[in-house]
Amino acid sequence: MGTTVWAWAGPAAPLCAPARPSTAPVGLTRREARDQPRARPRASAPTSPAGATDPTRATNPTRATDPARATDPVRAPEPVAPPTPPPGPLASTAVLPDWPPGTVTVLATAGPRPHAIPVSAAVRAGPRHALVALAGGRRSLSRLRADPNVALTVLARDLAVTAHGRARIVDEALVEGVVAIEIEVEDVQDHDRPTFAIESGVRWRWTEPEARERDGAVHAALVRLARSRPADP
Repeated sequence: MGTTVWAWAGPAAPLCAPARPSTAPVGLTRREARDQPRARPRASAPTSPAGATDPTRATNPTRATDPARATDPVRAPEPVAPPTPPPGPLASTAVLPDWPPGTVTVLATAGPRPHAIPVSAAVRAGPRHALVALAGGRRSLSRLRADPNVALTVLARDLAVTAHGRARIVDEALVEGVVAIEIEVEDVQDHDRPTFAIESGVRWRWTEPEARERDGAVHAALVRLARSRPADP
């Protein structure tokens, strides 16, 4: 018979595995090297966070050493004006000042709701009294009958005052259809301030001759009534 011959076509297999390189120090056996203490790995230097600077290193030595490039000196704070104090209380007196004839005043009466009306027929009857003429149909008459507490504001050139007091009817027929009211003044508030000036009161005029004549008659009757009453002490 013939003889069969087998041949290996792949790479030659190594007869044995290659020996691992020894890590033992020269002159020591493997067992002695294993018993030796191992050196700890060296710690790496800490890294600075992003954007941080090393305080031991000058960022700009030229600026730090050059006095001409030093930072600007601290400026002194600018002087601040003191706040304006709030206005103090209004000056108060018991003396009623005088005002020109025809001055428009404002009569305020008490009630569930304050009620104020302009009045041109008002005269000073003394240091603590004023006379006011109202038409008989005015709502202010019924209000002051229920509550006599009133206030009379007078605005004229260089004059701004409010007189507080009690009102009473002294003549039901001063002239036809007109009632005379007397105000006993208890307190006068002066609204004048050094920060402003009253140049004039309300400028007005009658547009009908009959109304102008009637107003003149009312004023004349108020003046006569003021002169006839007893003088204030």
